[in-house]
Amino acid sequence: MNEDILTKDELKAIDEATADYGAATNYWLLKIQICFIIGLTLMVFAGFYPDQVIRWLKLAETPYKNTLYELLELRAITITTTIISGYLCYRYLPNIKIALGIILSIVVVNLFMDIPVYYSAKLAEGDWDLSIIFVARSVLIYFLASLYLTAEYLPCPPRELFANPFRSSDYSRAVK
Repeated sequence: MNEDILTKDELKAIDEATADYGAATNYWLLKIQICFIIGLTLMVFAGFYPDQVIRWLKLAETPYKNTLYELLELRAITITTTIISGYLCYRYLPNIKIALGIILSIVVVNLFMDIPVYYSAKLAEGDWDLSIIFVARSVLIYFLASLYLTAEYLPCPPRELFANPFRSSDYSRAVK
């Protein structure tokens, strides 16, 4: 009774047919690590260097400068909370798609709400260095959206964050 239900050729054919699902999660760990790095960078600048951020945004001469400090402090707290909850969800939550959707919506809404509040003076002057923050936040949105779309193919928890993203992992196609 030790007969296999499928032959080795059939198993190989099934594995090759599902190879595209494995490709959907290529570099998923690198994407997650880049998202955390961008989030941490934004949090550090907003939380620890608000004077430089306000000068960089050319809002140093505005009458509501004290309000900007409070807004940047609130933004740093929000980013910190999102990073911590994102890490805990990534590490331990079996269905990470819901958490990724919530974090993606927070990031998109924050970007569009920041344009009139923080970027208006810089946009009016047409400074090219504002594109740095737009590129970083666009990369963040793209990677979060990519992870959201392929969330069902990510490995089962507990997931590692501080691992080499370039090593091949056999568990990236784990079925949940």
